[in-house]
Amino acid sequence: SPSAGSGARRARWVVDWTDHQWLEIWMPAGGEAGGAWVPLDPCEAAYDEPLLYSAGWGKNMTYVVALGDGALTDVTARYTADYNATLRDRPLSEAQVASALRWVAHTKGAPRLQPAPWR
Repeated sequence: SPSAGSGARRARWVVDWTDHQWLEIWMPAGGEAGGAWVPLDPCEAAYDEPLLYSAGWGKNMTYVVALGDGALTDVTARYTADYNATLRDRPLSEAQVASALRWVAHTKGAPRLQPAPWR
């Protein structure tokens, strides 16, 4: 994440394994070190509506991954209204997903794997 006051602009490409993609942009916290990744979907004219797809559209989002800022990150928890139900619906366990993402990061050259900060 960029340091406070750096003026850096960052974005990540977010992919829902079923059929949709959008962006996340880094929004620094006012006056504090830190900030948050905020969803931005230009196709839907949506800003900071992480539950738009699962609650608004009724989508069953089992895998959502962000690629960017030097990392490959499982961000599914942010985009599901009931993450525990999502985990039950997945054919793979959290450990298997993490292992698969590590494998992709290692074999395909993604710089590093990041744990989701909101979990």
